[in-house]
Amino acid sequence: MKQYYILALLIVLTACSKKETTDAPFDAFVYSFTDSQNNFSIKFTSGDTVYMQKRQGLLKKNFYALATASDKDSIIALTGKVDFTAYEKSPEAPKAKDGVAIKFYTIKDGKERSVYAFSVSNSEKLFPLAVKFTEFAKRFNFEPIDKNVDFGDLQYIELPISPPSGTVN
Repeated sequence: MKQYYILALLIVLTACSKKETTDAPFDAFVYSFTDSQNNFSIKFTSGDTVYMQKRQGLLKKNFYALATASDKDSIIALTGKVDFTAYEKSPEAPKAKDGVAIKFYTIKDGKERSVYAFSVSNSEKLFPLAVKFTEFAKRFNFEPIDKNVDFGDLQYIELPISPPSGTVN
């Protein structure tokens, strides 16, 4: 009989325990990178899932990985270094069709913010931060996933598809 009381007490204590809440300052944070060889995005969620999409022309492949508690702390610290307010007043448009482009995109409570950086642009100081994101993402063991993942606004990151040759406009 004593065992039933202990079991009931454990169930009550477990049910009343404080559930883990996320302290992420975002619902989703996306880092995107493109150059002549690579075109990818990495999406950090407020939970423990990290998504990646690799793009080559029309071909898009999605992957996922699970972040540990330590990874989540690192993600929050790294995403906190992106100063969206420093670039909101003068959004850049790409100056060239080749080179390197990066984009940081975040959404929190329905509010979207983004910042771009392009080769030889006024926001080049974002590139060292992009390197940190790329290096951090190499920690994860991404697995393929057949799920449609929203990576937000990829304007200036997804390369335009050339019309078939012989097409006249």
